[in-house]
Amino acid sequence: MFTKSEMTAFRTDFAQAVKDLEKKYNAKIELHNISYNETEFHTKLTVTRTDENGQKKVDTSHFKMLSELYGLKANLGDSYKAKGITFTIYDLDPKKSKYPVLTQGSDGKRYKAPIDYVNMMVQANKVKA
Repeated sequence: MFTKSEMTAFRTDFAQAVKDLEKKYNAKIELHNISYNETEFHTKLTVTRTDENGQKKVDTSHFKMLSELYGLKANLGDSYKAKGITFTIYDLDPKKSKYPVLTQGSDGKRYKAPIDYVNMMVQANKVKA
């Protein structure tokens, strides 16, 4: 019988096991939610191309199309300051309808933000990328 602790251990072991594949193919391999019962488990696996720093690559043409569709007036890589942190736009996620703009803070954390807020902040205090 599979247990929650086994699934946690499996996730950790899997991440360790695919490190060489991630390096070889310049990709990030992620397991999503795991569903399990007594005899089997299921999960979604996503493989995403990464850049030389190990960050997921963003399809710039897709970003541009989405930004036009959602009314985002900022570009990929644009930055703004708020609360003493510089936020840099790195992607747009249409699945997050309330907070679709994905940013990387100068504190190393990743944040999500609403379109109107980002438009206002980028126009008010744009920082050169």
